[in-house]
Amino acid sequence: MAVSAVLRVTEVTVAPGGAGRCHVLVRNNSVVVDQFVFTVRGDVSDWTQVKPARVNLMPNQEVSVELTFNPPRSAEVLAGRHPFALQASSREDPAGSVVQEGVVLVEKFTEVALQIVPVTSTGRRRGRHTLAVDNLGNHEHGVEVVATDPDLRLSFRVRPRAPRLTPGSATFVRVIARPR
Repeated sequence: MAVSAVLRVTEVTVAPGGAGRCHVLVRNNSVVVDQFVFTVRGDVSDWTQVKPARVNLMPNQEVSVELTFNPPRSAEVLAGRHPFALQASSREDPAGSVVQEGVVLVEKFTEVALQIVPVTSTGRRRGRHTLAVDNLGNHEHGVEVVATDPDLRLSFRVRPRAPRLTPGSATFVRVIARPR
């Protein structure tokens, strides 16, 4: 093979909106000067930088390639394990290219936004409201919706009281307020 590669750390933990790094040691095993191009494969490729992206190596020369993972802080990149592969392609010997595999562990983050419509209700019997609960985080979780009245003049019925929130979605909760 024209090239050998060793991934120094096979699992990188990174917080959404942050950065995590790992290095791959790449060596030219051939007897000729060769150019190597590095490509990241997998769903992490959109938020991964490779430095250098290509390099010329003398025979038996090594270079350290840095992978920087920058998952966005959004519901688009789910919390959990994201496998990736770094392909080192030889220009002189394309069949002698190698792939090193690893995993990026994206940590959880929770962000919930709420909006109630209408904000104020008037009437004698009851007021009907809809509460939109948006999960802006990157993992599924539950919430408990509790309605209170500081003046103790209203009672509430909330349905569903404990919805499950999927990442990047809105859940609608019905709230009915009645005078006591």
